[in-house]
Amino acid sequence: FQLILALKAGDIIMIIKTIVVQCDLLAQIFAYSYVGEYLKYQIEEVAHAIYCSNWYSLSFKLMRNTLFVMVRSQEPIQLAAGNVLAVNMETFMSIVKTSLSYLSVLRVMVET
Repeated sequence: FQLILALKAGDIIMIIKTIVVQCDLLAQIFAYSYVGEYLKYQIEEVAHAIYCSNWYSLSFKLMRNTLFVMVRSQEPIQLAAGNVLAVNMETFMSIVKTSLSYLSVLRVMVET
């Protein structure tokens, strides 16, 4: 909202400040989302790696343990923001899309 007001007023300093802050916040959210997506991908690959190993030549006790690991890796594990919102690229894109929609509505309201 400050960016819209600064653009309307022609305040170059405020425009630069708000753009830098917005880029910084988006970079932080992107970094967390990328790490969350990478974590999810790595967990999914664990079951595949265990299945591709020579699990059938292990002892019965180790076979049972590998089965437990495979079953556990099939359940989705995600980073969560406040135990409410999953942190991944999908939520990042949703946040950006919603923010731009709100910004567009605010811009129209300020111009009229």
